Amino acid sequence: MKITTMTPQLTGLDLRPELSREDLCTFVERMRPELPDELWRLVEPYTETPRNWSTNTEVYGFATVDDGDGRPWRCELHAPIPWHDVVDTAPSLRWADERPTVEQLRGAWTALENLGARPAFAANLGPSESGDAWLVQVVLLSTIGSICVEEAREVGRLFGGRVGGIADHWACWRTGR
Repeated sequence: MKITTMTPQLTGLDLRPELSREDLCTFVERMRPELPDELWRLVEPYTETPRNWSTNTEVYGFATVDDGDGRPWRCELHAPIPWHDVVDTAPSLRWADERPTVEQLRGAWTALENLGARPAFAANLGPSESGDAWLVQVVLLSTIGSICVEEAREVGRLFGGRVGGIADHWACWRTGR
């Protein structure tokens, strides 16, 4: 792997303020009763920290959603959860979209692991219209680890998204939503 040090490039990455710790506690208390136990077990370890909207993806966390796509998203989770291996085996979860596909998610995740990086996804979560499941919509792939521009473009191709930013030991890709 070619190691490249770069200045952060934040093309198309919307930065938003973080929740305060007090606001996060209130938000988690409100969300907990809504989440199926199966989903709560995945989310709970990351509810101690507000979702980090800065370029430091080493902090995983939980947040409100400012999506505006008309869907009933209740929260966003940024965490090293391989949704491509979880959703199809969890009865209470369903994919919201077919893009990126499970194959694209798995391919990008595996490529980053093979490069020695630590991938994570940010996903919107919300109840289905019928209320029988919760929807998962992956909106961002991030990684901790050095990655060069060529590798970042290849991961973007696998992911079906665009490079959102690259820094010394960090990179992210947006799904295009």
